Amino acid sequence: MKRRKDNERENYGKDYIIIALLILIVGFLLIRPVITGQVVVTEEKSYVDSLNLLINDNYEFEWVPEQEGKVSSVRINGRVNGVTKVYLREGEDDYLIFDSSQEEGLLGVTGFVGLNETLVEQITETVVNESVDKSIKLKLNYYAESEFDVHNDGVEASEGVVDLNVGAEVNFDAGDKLCTRWSVDSGESVDYVCYGNDECCGFLDLESSSLNWNDTYYSYLGKEGAGYDNVVSAQVVYVDYNISELEAEIVYSEVLSLPVKFLSPYTEFEDVCVETCLLPGLNASSYVLVFEVENGSIEVDSISYTVKGERIVNSAPELVKDISDIVGNYTINLSKYFFDEDGDVLEYSYYKAEGISVEINKDIAVISGDVRSRSMFFIANDSEFVAVSNVFKVNVEEAEAEVITVKPKVVIGRPVKWVKRVKLGKDVDKIDVTKGAFNISVKDVAANVEIDKSKIKVKEDNRIKDLDEYESEKKGNRKERNLITGAVIGLTSSEEQNVTEIIIEETVEEVEVEYYTEGPTAEEFEIDEHRKRIVVSSDIHYEDILSYTELPIEAKENAVKLYWLVNGSKQEVNIDKFDTNSNGLIDYIEWIVPSLSNQTYELEITILNVQSYPTVGGEWEVRFETTGVGNKSYY
Repeated sequence: MKRRKDNERENYGKDYIIIALLILIVGFLLIRPVITGQVVVTEEKSYVDSLNLLINDNYEFEWVPEQEGKVSSVRINGRVNGVTKVYLREGEDDYLIFDSSQEEGLLGVTGFVGLNETLVEQITETVVNESVDKSIKLKLNYYAESEFDVHNDGVEASEGVVDLNVGAEVNFDAGDKLCTRWSVDSGESVDYVCYGNDECCGFLDLESSSLNWNDTYYSYLGKEGAGYDNVVSAQVVYVDYNISELEAEIVYSEVLSLPVKFLSPYTEFEDVCVETCLLPGLNASSYVLVFEVENGSIEVDSISYTVKGERIVNSAPELVKDISDIVGNYTINLSKYFFDEDGDVLEYSYYKAEGISVEINKDIAVISGDVRSRSMFFIANDSEFVAVSNVFKVNVEEAEAEVITVKPKVVIGRPVKWVKRVKLGKDVDKIDVTKGAFNISVKDVAANVEIDKSKIKVKEDNRIKDLDEYESEKKGNRKERNLITGAVIGLTSSEEQNVTEIIIEETVEEVEVEYYTEGPTAEEFEIDEHRKRIVVSSDIHYEDILSYTELPIEAKENAVKLYWLVNGSKQEVNIDKFDTNSNGLIDYIEWIVPSLSNQTYELEITILNVQSYPTVGGEWEVRFETTGVGNKSYY
């Protein structure tokens, strides 16, 4: 069995430096570690196979590399708890990949760093002031008004931040001559930092790191030597130099301390190799991973390996334009901000900020939420490398576009044509239309050209689709409606909640959106020869609807009446009556329906007397309806 030591150690402190730099950029946000890649410039190519193994005992796993070729190195990524070794077996030879007893590649500390039964009691050191008449009474607390250390107990995860602040009761006018000396005792070293007045900090043999003595102190792993179990102390000092008198007045507060802990539930390792960092070009179709586990477990997320014989260079994606601060719910086309020289399909992710929701579909991200201000950024990944955007702010307050809607004229049973002219603001690139709209087109008003359909997306029921896909679905799902000839003038309610969003992926200032909706319908039910019931309805709320019907029989003008049936009663409706064939009798009427969704009307034709002029000796018939008591004579 081969056992070759590799003297190169992994520089795991690099990740802490990256985290610290990102915290300085974002300020109050915690940034997750950034994925990094390696540009291949030789005839070797690196690959990563996902394994997702959880091993609790001795075990052998057959690994079949997804990429064939001569393997020149093998590394694994994951986390471990306990004593574990992992070997790569090829034929009769075993090569050590991982040994938990060695430090190479380990990013955490072995085991679980837990809480003590009780927190460390506050340590108070009484210092006699040089001026006995002046005093400073110190207060030290975990800072409660931030998103860090939400339990305010000084305990955070290994990538977290604990923030502390000081206050003081001063019985004299200290002016701006106060400073605070912070110390971090990690158990292995004690490091100091000073906030406040430069002369005061200089007296303590420190440089001022913050303008104000009472600025919040942020502690995280590696800052001022912080480890996993620390005691952070603070002391407020007043220093007043009198150069002419060669005197200095110094007043100290007591020293107060609070515990600061960072937890690690397991030891993480990344790209670990011991004897497999440089292999003699193994060329098997499969290999065996041999696990030796004692009193613990190991999780292997992935295995990375280098194959000789290929010269493939993959360029990392690039951020080509900064993302501006965003106001209101917003739709952004990320392909305008990221570019991949190789044409790789990019997958996008984002920093998850509390109160902000992001939906990503291909290149389109829809940002919404219910908070006033948050900071976030996007990440573009080509499966090997990543690019990270600038940090930008999101203020979720609705940004409104200037919208002019042309009042449509519609015909019952036919699609209703709508036209909206919209001036898009800086932070608006979406337009609301009636839910279920179809035959959508968008025209750039300034250029007087229709925008290409590929630049238009549609969001409905929280799903984003290409315009062609959306129209295809609408064509297949459009239901058949009962038809009756007529004309309707309608307008959707301004309070309509069910809307479809049109997303425009092209920079334009003003657009004209044309689309169609299903028109109202009317159903007629014959009651008898002189009466019929008419039901006018629509799924869309229309107003001021012009409706009409043809009479079942022609009649005199005063014999035709229309009633609105409401709450069990009849209300007569004003109607316009027409003689379309110019024979002196009414055969067609029109009326206004104030609003819909469903209205029922009843048409009545009352015939009091009908005269005819039969030939002498012929027969004629009188039909009438009447009410009351009286005598009628016929001659």
